[in-house]
Amino acid sequence: MSNISLTASMRSNLLSLQGTANLMSQTQERLASGKKVNSAIDNPSAYYTAQSLNNRASDLSNLLDSMGQAISTIKAADEGIEAITSFVEQAKAVATSALDTADDASRTKYMAQYNKILGEIDNLAEDSGYKGINLLQGGSLEVTFNEGRDNKLTITGVNAKTTGEGGLGMATASGWTGDGAATAIGAAIDAANAAITKLRGFSSDLSRYERRVS
Repeated sequence: MSNISLTASMRSNLLSLQGTANLMSQTQERLASGKKVNSAIDNPSAYYTAQSLNNRASDLSNLLDSMGQAISTIKAADEGIEAITSFVEQAKAVATSALDTADDASRTKYMAQYNKILGEIDNLAEDSGYKGINLLQGGSLEVTFNEGRDNKLTITGVNAKTTGEGGLGMATASGWTGDGAATAIGAAIDAANAAITKLRGFSSDLSRYERRVS
């Protein structure tokens, strides 16, 4: 079979068609990807610069997402503190009402109400976490602010349950009737006051943490 011979004009037209096909393919790729440079072949300098910027953008996006998760964790704890503080104030009011009466039957009812409120406080403390981190049960949270991971904030939680190490110190009520009732009720009121002070202090800390993370 003899070789096919192309004239100079035919060869020029073929090369022109190949170049047009390459340009069309490149244009279609740019339209599909939305990028002017899709590989190192297109423009090595621009491609590797874009890769570096994309990697940094991804790192910053991860940091931003982490900070958003941290804010949600702090807000969950803060809302829990607010609700718990309200219940502690209710417990104090119940104890005060018990102190204001000398009727043992009434004091017994008040004591039951007080203990029920303590149970609600413990439930709130247990339910104030976000994605496995509960700052009201002694959990801790670390927030990173830069890509080098050397600018951090560590938030240490508290025990917002009624009892236990570092807790609110509000023991189950007993002895609210008979001799010594006034002393037992007064101790419950004192415990509630101390708990409110502790809760307000931690709420203030959480507000400061949230401002920094935001």
